[in-house]
Amino acid sequence: MSHSPHKDQMVNQALLILWMAMMVSNLIVVGVSYFIFFPHEPTGEPASFFLPVLTIISLGVGYVSHLIFERVNSIKQNSELSALIKSQRSFSYYILSWALGESITIFGMVYSMLAIGEMKGVAYGFFLAGIYLHILHRPRS
Repeated sequence: MSHSPHKDQMVNQALLILWMAMMVSNLIVVGVSYFIFFPHEPTGEPASFFLPVLTIISLGVGYVSHLIFERVNSIKQNSELSALIKSQRSFSYYILSWALGESITIFGMVYSMLAIGEMKGVAYGFFLAGIYLHILHRPRS
């Protein structure tokens, strides 16, 4: 079974479409958080407990996401694998990396639901980190 450059182009286009869809998903999470959760004040202050927990989890998830993304580069540089195998494996690793990166943005939404007053602004740190990681892990040919 031969592997053509046309198939590579199709895979790259599919990756770009998935990447853009997940970026839109990140932006939707930010929008929902801003317009729905920021105006409402929950009772109590559970956010003081959850901020360190969500931050530590986000750092770990971001690190794992980046390790998975780096795996794509090592797959693409492996001369022993066929082009088809490289495309299939890198496709899977891209999707895993993007999903983990998006979870950081979702942690920001969770925090925005729990925080009170000025502490809601901390959620933007999660939003920016998730979107930055997603931009950093854009598909490359």
